[in-house]
Amino acid sequence: MYPHFTPGTWSFAVGNTQQLQFGYYDNLGYQYDVSGGSNWSSSAGQVIGVQTSGQNSPGLSTAVSQGSATVGASYLYQVNVGVGQMCTQGIQPFCPQTTPSSSGQGTSCAAQVTISGDQSINDGSSGTFSVQAQGCPPTRYTWSYSAPDGSGNNPDVTFGSPAATSTSTDGHWFAYPDQECGGTQISTYTISAKVDFAGGSVSLAR
Repeated sequence: MYPHFTPGTWSFAVGNTQQLQFGYYDNLGYQYDVSGGSNWSSSAGQVIGVQTSGQNSPGLSTAVSQGSATVGASYLYQVNVGVGQMCTQGIQPFCPQTTPSSSGQGTSCAAQVTISGDQSINDGSSGTFSVQAQGCPPTRYTWSYSAPDGSGNNPDVTFGSPAATSTSTDGHWFAYPDQECGGTQISTYTISAKVDFAGGSVSLAR
C-alpha cells in the first residue's frame, strides 16, 4: 500500500483556494481516491485552513494569511497491506492492515501589485507602462486597453510587449462622440495590467 498526496507542495495568494487530493495504491497497483472519506488537518489553521470529512469539499484548502503550513490527510478506515504473503480478508492468516495517511506543504502569500502613472502622448507617438508584483511569484502578465463607448475613428493601442512587466504603447486619436469634426482633441484610453499568480490574479488600470 502506497499513499499519495496531490499536490505535494503548492503556493497561492491570500484569499484563494487550492483543492487537494489524497488516496493510495494497493499492492496490485490499483489507485483509490479517498479524499472525501479522510480526516484533513492543518498545522497552522490561521495560515492555511482545510475542509475535512463531513464538510462540503474535503481537501479544499484556503489561504487565510501569509505563511506556510503542513496539511495532512488520514483515511477513516484501514486497508490491507501487501507484504508478499497470501491472505484473504476475514480468513486466517489475517491480512495485516494500516490506516493510509500523508501530507503536503502549502505556502500562502500576500500579492501586492503597483502600476506606473498616467501617460500623456501625441497621436502616433509612444509611451511606457510598467507593473511591479511583490509578495507572490507572478506566473503571467497581460496588458489590455479600453476606450469609451461611442468612440469613433478606430480607437487602438498597440503594446510592444503585451506579456512583460514593462511595455511600450502607441497612441491613436479617436473621435468622441463619433463625429470627427466635433470630437474632443483629447482621447483618453484606460490601460490595464493583469498579473496572474498561482491560485489568483490582480488587475490594475490607468
